[in-house]
Amino acid sequence: MNNNLYKFWNEIGEGQDLAHHRTVWWAFGSKIIAFFGRMGNPKTAKKSHTSIIVNVVRYPNKVEFQLLEATKKRGVHISSSRYVYKIGTQYSLGGFHKDEKLYWSPDVKLDNEGLKKLEVFQKAVVGKKYAKLSYLKRTYIQRFNDLFTKFIRWLFKIEIENIDLYIQKLEDIQYFYCSELSARKDYEIGYINKNNFQDNPYPDPISFFKQKKTVLRLK
Repeated sequence: MNNNLYKFWNEIGEGQDLAHHRTVWWAFGSKIIAFFGRMGNPKTAKKSHTSIIVNVVRYPNKVEFQLLEATKKRGVHISSSRYVYKIGTQYSLGGFHKDEKLYWSPDVKLDNEGLKKLEVFQKAVVGKKYAKLSYLKRTYIQRFNDLFTKFIRWLFKIEIENIDLYIQKLEDIQYFYCSELSARKDYEIGYINKNNFQDNPYPDPISFFKQKKTVLRLK
């Protein structure tokens, strides 16, 4: 029995986080994001996308859920259904790519007030556009140490002083990329406070998951 899938079956909940990584050779975007994410963190497992678990429905032998995520093709949207199945003492996932590595953090556990905040957040962000590539410079200029700073400043043509850490109102934000959406979710539901959010409001998938207490490999 896969103990992590068993835990996932029992503890999956609204607002929790998944990290994804496509391994097929043509998933160039995944490889680029993982490459930059691992600079300075070479031993960290590759992660190139994040999503938020929503709309969890339990059945006797199946748990159905969807993902709130930001993708290049669809912007911020609610995905088609995903599944975790129980067959005897075995558990399996459905709705994911065969080549997709998947990680789960069960850290977020919402009460009724938290669920209301997540619902408000979801309604506010669905329909937003996916961030332009240039927006990612906000992510990498902050997370690299001195060894990479000159290269990153040259590559993205930006200085740290140009990064705006002012917390915009949700209705004023037009673009999100995946892990920026996940970080904003943690702030909006009260999982992290304002100071923690402003420490890194634009994380890449790897740095977002490094802030989680528990991260389990599902597949």
